[in-house]
Amino acid sequence: MLQVDPGAFASCFGKRAFCIEHGLAAHPLLESEALAELADALPSELIEQHRGDVPLLLPGGEAPELDESPGAIVRGLEENGGWISLRHVERVPEYAALVGAAIDDVAPEVERHQGRISRREGFLFLAARETVTPVHCDPEHNFLLQLRGTKRVSVGEFADPEVLQREMESQHQGGHRNVATLPDTETEFLLEPGVGIYLPPDTPHWVTNGPGVTFALSLPFYTLVTTRGELVHAFNAWLRRRGRAPRPPGQSVTRDRAKATVMRVRGAMRRLRA
Repeated sequence: MLQVDPGAFASCFGKRAFCIEHGLAAHPLLESEALAELADALPSELIEQHRGDVPLLLPGGEAPELDESPGAIVRGLEENGGWISLRHVERVPEYAALVGAAIDDVAPEVERHQGRISRREGFLFLAARETVTPVHCDPEHNFLLQLRGTKRVSVGEFADPEVLQREMESQHQGGHRNVATLPDTETEFLLEPGVGIYLPPDTPHWVTNGPGVTFALSLPFYTLVTTRGELVHAFNAWLRRRGRAPRPPGQSVTRDRAKATVMRVRGAMRRLRA
């Protein structure tokens, strides 16, 4: 399902975005009517939908919603100007098998670099023409696979790394994934059916969809490194509130392990008190 160049994987995994090829564009579970039926079957908490005429910076995620059922939104994307996200489709058995099989294709390479994959997820992003997904960061590894239409994925970088560090710390304290500052530089990738992009954790990126309806399958997954990184960001946010200037994850494995251990113990203590 996924065709990844081993050289690109070895040099870029966990560090930089790169393009891949895939064979899922014509999969029957990913056709329009199947996705409309999936949208109506999913619990409401797994549906996110908004209008798509939004600015690149929308830090609170306050885009207005569409007043239609999920299935109707999917069927009406030619006219309604919105986008809809079907989250955690791996909770549906047929889609769990699809997500698992796709990630299996890259699992040996992932495990060679960062150990066992701990969580495998599937999200579907279905959007009207020329809609925008604002600048945001995700904490996990992700393969974003274009199924229908075209989109431009812009991957940004901040000149000052501390800007990104503060954004991630805010996110891990309950803030929105959308960031408040436009990155200083960007690299643009054009996706069409059969082409995808790998996005490393904590990478600012945004999407501008092309002149037609677009479908994309996102395959987020976690490793020991990304799970530990989330705990480190949360610990660093705690330190910063106390006037410290913490180091970001990835600079010291020993330090990261210690911070993650503290956060796990604090979490266990809170659960015991509950």
